[in-house]
Amino acid sequence: ITKQVNRELLRCSALLPLAHPECLERADNALAIAEEARACHLISKSQFHRGLALMELKRYKEASDAFTKAASVRDWSGKVWSWKNSAERMV
Repeated sequence: ITKQVNRELLRCSALLPLAHPECLERADNALAIAEEARACHLISKSQFHRGLALMELKRYKEASDAFTKAASVRDWSGKVWSWKNSAERMV
């Protein structure tokens, strides 16, 4: 499961600088895999990447929501809040 999620997120990361819509699709794929496996840390990681993709697509409200979901797991909260604040400033 971890390898599948990370493969999708790596593809997302490669497309991120291009603001390509497929980046969000890859993050969504990773999220679906993680949710099916009920792997909380991978769900958070996928939501974080969704937030990054949504930021690049200038969908700031959705990005903020994704970052909030990513921060729901304690280990990710410190990494996520600055990105969430950036998204909210853009709304």
